[in-house]
Amino acid sequence: MTMVSRRKRPGFFEKLLGLTPHPHSAPTPDARVTPDGVRCVQCGVCGYNCPVGIPVRDYARQGKVVDAADCVQCGQCIEACPRGTLRWATPRPPQLETSPELEAVLAAYPALAPGGGPR
Repeated sequence: MTMVSRRKRPGFFEKLLGLTPHPHSAPTPDARVTPDGVRCVQCGVCGYNCPVGIPVRDYARQGKVVDAADCVQCGQCIEACPRGTLRWATPRPPQLETSPELEAVLAAYPALAPGGGPR
């Protein structure tokens, strides 16, 4: 008789202590909850489901990214939103301001360009 291995499902205490990743948790450490302020109907379900009590609805009303320091990036607000107005977004790196002088230097020294220049 052979034993069939079963994958252990997370139990009550694993879920309670947060030892299992939430299916909607942040894809990257710097991802932030980003609302679509136009589609948001201000129902408040997102903030109600936030385990740390962040007023996600207020961020959505203002069209701002949820950049609260106490956000644990669990994604429960995204999952709970009935209209699907919340999503994960990664902040873009700042764009370099170019000038003719900078363009001349980068043309002369391509290794200084972002990404190391042409390959």
